[in-house]
Amino acid sequence: MICLKDENNYWKELYYELKIATDMAIDQITIADGNGVFTKIYKSCEDFLGIKEEEILGKSGFEMEQEGVFDVSSTAEVVRRKQKVRFVQKTKANKILLVTGIPIFDEKNNLNKIINISYDITEKKALEEQLRETESKLQWYKNEAFLRSQKNNYMAAESENMVRINELIDTFACKDILIMLLGDTGVGKNYTAQYIHKISPRNKEPFITINCGAIPEQLLESELFGYEKGSFTGALNCGKEGLFQAVGKGTLFLDEIAELSLGLQVKLLTVLDEKKFRPIGGIEELELKARIIVATNNDLAKCVEEGTFREDLYYRINILPIKIPSLMERKEDIPGLIDMFLKIYNEKYETEKKISASAYEELLLYRYPGNIRELKNIIERLVILSHDPEISSNDVSKVLNNGQTLLESVPKNDFKIVPLKEGVANYEKQLLRAVAKKYKSTREQARILGVDQSTIVKKRQKYLLNDENNHH
Repeated sequence: MICLKDENNYWKELYYELKIATDMAIDQITIADGNGVFTKIYKSCEDFLGIKEEEILGKSGFEMEQEGVFDVSSTAEVVRRKQKVRFVQKTKANKILLVTGIPIFDEKNNLNKIINISYDITEKKALEEQLRETESKLQWYKNEAFLRSQKNNYMAAESENMVRINELIDTFACKDILIMLLGDTGVGKNYTAQYIHKISPRNKEPFITINCGAIPEQLLESELFGYEKGSFTGALNCGKEGLFQAVGKGTLFLDEIAELSLGLQVKLLTVLDEKKFRPIGGIEELELKARIIVATNNDLAKCVEEGTFREDLYYRINILPIKIPSLMERKEDIPGLIDMFLKIYNEKYETEKKISASAYEELLLYRYPGNIRELKNIIERLVILSHDPEISSNDVSKVLNNGQTLLESVPKNDFKIVPLKEGVANYEKQLLRAVAKKYKSTREQARILGVDQSTIVKKRQKYLLNDENNHH
């Protein structure tokens, strides 16, 4: 038989063991009656609540809330809701507690007691906050490092004009604002659009460029909007996805937007306003998720006056116009651009060419009517054509005079006085024929002549030179 004394000792020992375990696992236990008045408190509450036990006993959770002992009382919440509650509580002692309020009901389902169990999570919350702050700083540093790396791969900016423009771009690239890039041919509008995309949150999505002046109107509409199968004569049987859809959440760059027909301008305005588009021949409208950047080398305000560009579309895209200055307006940037392009083409052609001081000086004095596009082309040709490790001023002279050599290679007719307009047209035609013999693609022809590809396409169509090629 078990002695009564031994049994009492067993239960007493078990009680103390359970109490020690509870004390270690739970930071505080309070008990209140059915009205929310505190009747018992286990473990000191002063460290957690900032108030002595005798100041709590006999008071309700509602009173404790009013006195600011804690922001929300679990006891009061149980009385209000008549159910178990669990939430984070802030106390007068600047502690953060995870509190569970447990209701005890009698046989008539009346609230009889409330047991509150609290865990101190102040340190945990502080660590979480510190971790969030650290992660936030780390993300900021990552973004800064990314921005710096992209700037190094973008374009040199030493001039006051470009520094100001870069600051503007850095500010608004991350916001989904429609940006309009303005400036002469070759100033770097395409580069700028790509840079905006690279430093934006959309940088992992596609970047697609379309030149609105290089594609006939009907074809351009199908390129942008796409079409359903059988929509028109010559359409693919399976239909085609347009660029508005193909670009997804990326960036669509509409270059030479002034070349859009008035009909397409209306449709583009609707897309920009409603953020929706409908493929040709389709019924269902699709959502436009992409960011749009537009560019032109035309004076759009003048185009509006002349009636070639819609006024409503002009105001719709003229939200954040950024005019990129010509290279002659930012001469301070030329040395950095030379170095950047030299590095690019040395890597591309696996060379280690350098530029002599005299060659550098000649490059700095040149006026660059084709702007950055011409400078880039000149450096590429120097890297390819120069036979020595160091590019000389003689090499530069040969490349810079290439345009003149090309003009002299144009076949000469017997001199005949004709009206100026006709004479210019004849000369343009001969020049286009001459450059087409040496360079097959219109892109290469445009690069050599220092104009847009769309200009070459239009001129060839104007003089019916494409027909000549077909006959040959």
